[in-house]
Amino acid sequence: MDESESAPTDTSEEAEIEHEVPPMALLSGPDNRDDDDMDRQLEELGHVLIEKLLTFNVESSLGDRTTGPMVTQFEVVPAPGVKVNRIANLDADLALAMKAKSVRIVAPIPGRGAVGVEIPNPKPEIVNLREVLEAPEFKRAKGELPLALGKDLNGRPYVSSLEKMPHVLIAGATGSGKSVCLNTIVTSLVYRHTPETLRLLMIDPKMVELSVYSRLPHLRHNVVTDPRDAAGLLKWAVIEMERRYGLLKANYVRSIAEFNRKVRDGVTMKRFEPDGPEGFEDRWIYQDGIIPYIVVVVDELAGSLW
Repeated sequence: MDESESAPTDTSEEAEIEHEVPPMALLSGPDNRDDDDMDRQLEELGHVLIEKLLTFNVESSLGDRTTGPMVTQFEVVPAPGVKVNRIANLDADLALAMKAKSVRIVAPIPGRGAVGVEIPNPKPEIVNLREVLEAPEFKRAKGELPLALGKDLNGRPYVSSLEKMPHVLIAGATGSGKSVCLNTIVTSLVYRHTPETLRLLMIDPKMVELSVYSRLPHLRHNVVTDPRDAAGLLKWAVIEMERRYGLLKANYVRSIAEFNRKVRDGVTMKRFEPDGPEGFEDRWIYQDGIIPYIVVVVDELAGSLW
């Protein structure tokens, strides 16, 4: 693909087929975890925490305990007259006593009369994507582009929307889970949208990370691996964005969601014809129907800079 303004070739070979979202059976279910054993270990650590504070003349009692997939937060209620900063300065000593890799102290917990002491779980839970996708939080998500991002500190499914963060940059050290996060985002979108309502453009300079999606019917173009081709792909995306702005303006709507809602309600939408000579190879005229969202996915952005 060169850097001309021609539209990327649509890779859908069966454009007339009415697609469905993938079945959940394609994803593995959550692993069983011995919660009783975990509770016993955490209860013992809670007692160790209070005893260690007492050795520093910090009288306190143990409040509630919140256990998430990776971290548990103990609520420590200081005795009357005990200053909060006396607990806040003991993170290293508490980590040593509880045999934890690290300890994070929240002093105080907002809205609570307690200090939070967070430690890594003795047996971290692997957050299962299928479990989050099947959760009511994802099914009832109001946004058009919901993302199943994981679980919060309380172990509840955490769902956000790509509409609220349309220019996401995922950063982190090697092995910190960037690619896992990227795959989670793509899978979330595919499990909510068919190719009729979502199209994907993928750029993968390493040629291995996004190749698993090469047969995905949502692709607007084959996965691009050459930075020179990527430049043309992104240039087309900018042109398409500007065309869509014109179409939204012509129909007095502010978003794709509002436009598509009118289409589904049977409203006849105005066509927007951009300036350009007749017969121009990329002359774009809206015909009818809904407008699919277009999401551009770039793996290893640094490798795509030119």
